[in-house]
Amino acid sequence: MGGSVVLHEAQNGNVTAAKTKSTAEWQDSMWQRWPREECWPAKMDIYEATAYLRISPDTIRRAVIVARDGKAGLAHQRLGSIYRIRKIDLDAFGVVPGRSVRD
Repeated sequence: MGGSVVLHEAQNGNVTAAKTKSTAEWQDSMWQRWPREECWPAKMDIYEATAYLRISPDTIRRAVIVARDGKAGLAHQRLGSIYRIRKIDLDAFGVVPGRSVRD
């Protein structure tokens, strides 16, 4: 399903917020809200983190899963079902090939 279709359905109330926040358009709107890396908040949720790094939410979700050794691939804090991730940890994690560089 294309991003513009998802946003149109979201306006009509047919799509969940999670699906809307997974679109490139939503990620672009976050970069318009915070145009420079230093403008982004110190702690972010999964969707803000994915917009910041320009990756899919599933990549972040896989990175916060605690492995058998008791460590996750991405440092985070979990509050119930909400994950909060520090920008410093995202910067260390975010050396991702193909990440678009912002002005």
